[in-house]
Amino acid sequence: MDSSVGSFSAAAFEILGAVLVALIAGVVSLVGLIISKEQKLSEFREQWIDSLRSEISSLVSHAMMINAYCHMFLKKINKERQEGKIDEDEYQLKFKQFYDDSYEDYAGMNAVSARIKLRLNRTEPEAGDLLRKMKDLENLFNAGPVNIDGEKIPALVSEIEQVSVPLLKNEWKRVKDGEPTYRLAKRLCLIISSVLAVALVAMIIIASAFMFGFATGS
Repeated sequence: MDSSVGSFSAAAFEILGAVLVALIAGVVSLVGLIISKEQKLSEFREQWIDSLRSEISSLVSHAMMINAYCHMFLKKINKERQEGKIDEDEYQLKFKQFYDDSYEDYAGMNAVSARIKLRLNRTEPEAGDLLRKMKDLENLFNAGPVNIDGEKIPALVSEIEQVSVPLLKNEWKRVKDGEPTYRLAKRLCLIISSVLAVALVAMIIIASAFMFGFATGS
């Protein structure tokens, strides 16, 4: 066998092997970048979930406090007014006291409701369910303090809690499984890495066989 041909073939195998090694290293680097990005996204999503849970809890807490004010105070002074036990001036003073006591909860509920709406993707069914229940609660309070049906508040609060569970569960599942782009990229990187690894092993075997044949050839 011509030594120059053998030397050229060996050099070609070395170059090809180096290229394959570089490609594998590139794929590994890409996987590392994707994983790093996914970890950061997961951290942001976990923070988003924790914040949403906190805001839903705050909404429920404000609504139930207003419900307590309605039962303990507003309902009482309305009854006293109807029965003629207090005149209009006394009623207005007591109503103002009710409004002052419950103002922070009204304001807090409006603020947290706005934050929840800005966080949600309205196109997702679970988010839509929560937004509809929140709208029902808003309509109830929009009737004004005097006309609030306090009996309906606990039921609506319970419904808000129920529809929040699948929404939060789906978000946690997304954190656990990873984003769709990440899952696709991970599969592609695995396939490419496997193909390149097989090709590298094949090149090594072929090169070894060629070199063995060249060494033993005459």
